[in-house]
Amino acid sequence: MARPKQFDRDEALERAIEVFWEYGFEASSIELLLDRMGINRASLYDTFGDKQALYLEALGRYCATNESLILEILGRGLPVREKLREMYLTVVERACSENGFRGCFINNAMVERAAVDEKTAFHTSASIERIEHGLECALDEARKKGEIAAGLDPAALARFFYNNLQGLQVVGKTTRDRVRLEQIVKVALSVLD
Repeated sequence: MARPKQFDRDEALERAIEVFWEYGFEASSIELLLDRMGINRASLYDTFGDKQALYLEALGRYCATNESLILEILGRGLPVREKLREMYLTVVERACSENGFRGCFINNAMVERAAVDEKTAFHTSASIERIEHGLECALDEARKKGEIAAGLDPAALARFFYNNLQGLQVVGKTTRDRVRLEQIVKVALSVLD
């Protein structure tokens, strides 16, 4: 008879996210993962599969959480400029926190693994598409309400804002200078003028 699991799967997965987010795939050794997750090797393999499977599940969970946060902000009944500012300032707050050096797990995964692992590329590309779609919908609605100029292309703006958001997170890995980061946000939002 199989023994019941002696750990909380979701909690262990959250800890794995933290490890992969901080160290990336390659530098996250099995030993480090086991230590941080508080499980043994057999539990890792029985519950999550191999390191690659664990990484993909961790990345998938992070993508879903990140998307949920951004799409919730974009769904608020605020003018689009305020929604975008709030989205950006959420990133600024994260960058200025003690863990700001980690940046964005999705961005990190794209840089480290997407070119060499099609499953990572799939997860990150799908997340980008969902966020860009949310941005496009918010911008299209804003255009219809007259909040932004009728000649602005919501799809192109969505790609710009997402790209800029990722760039802000990269800069945030190297500085906790809130003024500098907020200047980037101000200039990004100026494209709506």
